[in-house]
Amino acid sequence: MHLGLPSLVSSDTDLATIRTILSDYAPSNEFAAQVRVQLAVASFANVLSNNSNEEIDSSLVRMLDSELDTLKTTCADGWTDIAELSVLVAKLHFYALVITRVRPGATSRDILLKLGFGVSLRIAHLANARLHDNPIETHNLTLQQRQRTHPKNYFRGLAFATVFLLRYFSLNSAVHADEQQLAANHVMMAHHIFQTCATSPQDEFGRAAVLFETLGRQAPISADATKLRLTDRMGVSILLDAVSTASEVRGRPVEIAEYETPRATSIHPKQESYILNGELPASGAPEPWHAELTLSNNDLWNDAVWDIFNYQAGFPQAALHPPEMHPQQ
Repeated sequence: MHLGLPSLVSSDTDLATIRTILSDYAPSNEFAAQVRVQLAVASFANVLSNNSNEEIDSSLVRMLDSELDTLKTTCADGWTDIAELSVLVAKLHFYALVITRVRPGATSRDILLKLGFGVSLRIAHLANARLHDNPIETHNLTLQQRQRTHPKNYFRGLAFATVFLLRYFSLNSAVHADEQQLAANHVMMAHHIFQTCATSPQDEFGRAAVLFETLGRQAPISADATKLRLTDRMGVSILLDAVSTASEVRGRPVEIAEYETPRATSIHPKQESYILNGELPASGAPEPWHAELTLSNNDLWNDAVWDIFNYQAGFPQAALHPPEMHPQQ
């Protein structure tokens, strides 16, 4: 989900097996809550990804919303703010997936934008509350160290919510000024969290903070007037587009090339490859999150885009890429 990929576990048999294990072996309640969130995501992800009917999309999102909302009751004993964050982030990913492909002005799209707005604000609020939480036992850890112990998906979700607020509200001239300001306030909250976690401007937290700064300085324009560069990474497409936009703002031209790949090696029916190239600024300062992205449908697991999310090299068949396709470390 956080990488814009289809779920690897999606068959009815697999999902039923996981539900049986949860019922029979009773893992910790908090863990079970997290697994059930992912089960809901897996149940709907592939259907939504392969469907392009506006009415069906809206119905599926409502069904997903209902299923995720019931988890607070189903998993009451293991319900925490982290579980709530997982639910909110899952909702936002599916809202964004549908928003990016429904025509502007459609009623269903406007509804999802409002829902996404509320969810994004809540994600930023919960993250900000955890930043200012004063635990009784700190285990001699500093605030920065405690924040950095959160799971990586915690920060991925926060970054995704921040970009959603930037694109569709804070920097969107078509929305009301009050919504713009409210979104901007929560973007600043998220920016402060990433700055607090950064040990240097070049680590992933520091680069994320620079990304938000770079985008936040831009003049508002209509979100519908800017077309996404990538549309095949589910909801994550808006996050990858934000990285590309920040690259352009910082003086690095971004080239997006499309070409067809052989059907024999296809994973998805739409065969495209996007290569975003550019050089580092003269100052030598690193670009937010990554200096070069290679986005290829043909070999998803060897994609250099994983570097944005701190995935390490070494996926199977990594050597099959031509050397020039790999960014220099």
